[in-house]
Formats: sequence, C-alpha cells, structure tokens
Amino acid sequence: MKEPCVLFGGSFDPVHYGHLRMAVEVGELLQAEVRLLPSPAQADKRNRATARQRVDMLQRALTEAGAGQRSGLVVDRGEVDLRDADDLRPVYTVDTLHRYRQQLSPEQILIFVMGMDSLLNIRSWHQWQQLLDHAHLLVVGRPGSHDESGKQALEDLQRDPQLSGAFSSTVSGLLDCPAGQIHVTQLSLLDISSSRIRALLSEGRCANFLTAPSVLEYIAENELYSCASDHKMI
Repeated sequence: MKEPCVLFGGSFDPVHYGHLRMAVEVGELLQAEVRLLPSPAQADKRNRATARQRVDMLQRALTEAGAGQRSGLVVDRGEVDLRDADDLRPVYTVDTLHRYRQQLSPEQILIFVMGMDSLLNIRSWHQWQQLLDHAHLLVVGRPGSHDESGKQALEDLQRDPQLSGAFSSTVSGLLDCPAGQIHVTQLSLLDISSSRIRALLSEGRCANFLTAPSVLEYIAENELYSCASDHKMI
C-alpha cells in the first residue's frame, strides 16, 4: 500500500515554529510525508502577504531548518498555482480534497490535518458532509481547546447523527481505509500565532524566536506587515 497523502493546509501568513513543529509531529505519528498546503489569495489583503510570498517564506523556513530533508515536510504549491493572484473567490476545503482524491488511486489514504477549533465549527463549512467522502480528518488540539466548554462541544459533535461512527479512538483507524474517519490527537502545541507575529512587526517590535530568521529577513526585505526594510533582528 502506498504511503498516506497527508495535507496540512493553512494561510501560513507568515509560517511560524508552531506550524512546523506540528507538521513534524504529524509526520512522525503517521510515518508519512506532510505536504504544507498554502491557501491561495485572501479576500482581505490588507497588511497580508500574497500567496506566492507565503510559499517563498515556507520554502525559506524549511530550507533553513533542513526540514525538507530530515523531517519529511514539503511545500505543496497546488492550490496557489491553480489560481491567478487576483482571483479572490473562496477556496473550499471540500473542493481541494476532491481534486486530490481524483489524483490518487482509489485505495490510497488521504488525510487532512486541522485544528480542534476548525472541527468544532465544521458544520459551518461548505458541503462539510462530503469531506469524509474524500479524506480522513486528523484533528490536533490547540491551546485552550480542552477546557470544559471545548470538551462539551466535542461531545456534542460526536453525537451528531451525520458523524455517527466516524470518530476513531486510535490513529490506526486512519490507516485501515482510504477515507471516512476522524481522529483527535494531542501533540506538542506552541502557543504562537501568525496574527501575533503580524501585530508585533506592525508595531516595530521584535518577533525573534517565533519564526525562522530567514522568514523575518524575507518579511523585512519585502516590507510585509508594515515592517520597514531597515528592521533589525535583535
């Protein structure tokens, strides 16, 4: 059987160490390469990087860390290359998974990685009922997602008739069939966010140790997030 195709999607605006650490641990858990899948152009482009700039930052981060060779992480340009830079139509996860499913053999496993916050809001997603027709969902908790309200919301979702039987208590449940299962796992979670990095840089403050130095250099060179080109790393 072929190795699972594992997709870790996100805006990566910018990529940070939390993204990379999670991706590494997902790869170790599944014993598979993890494809970092940047979303295309965003409707709200104020103080944001373009899709191709976000791809460039991902490539720099992986090259600097050596992750592309040692940790089985690769940048997948699929969604970015499918669209013109000024095409701001929404991109739906169900359509992305459908395209990947068409590219794979029927028996190959497809796994989409998402955060707990996304799972708890999944019923608001476009054609969410069809997601499991194409892929498994590997759900990773976020800081604060396991408080009492989060646990209650997850229990409510597990009782949803449309998801009955979809939750697997072990990760091996994702490796027994091509699609259709949901597994919730606990990994090392670094409480870092792209929005926090953007805010720091827009205020002229230091964002060292939140993302790779090469990413910060790229941000300064391209004056992203209102960061002046003469910004110095401390």
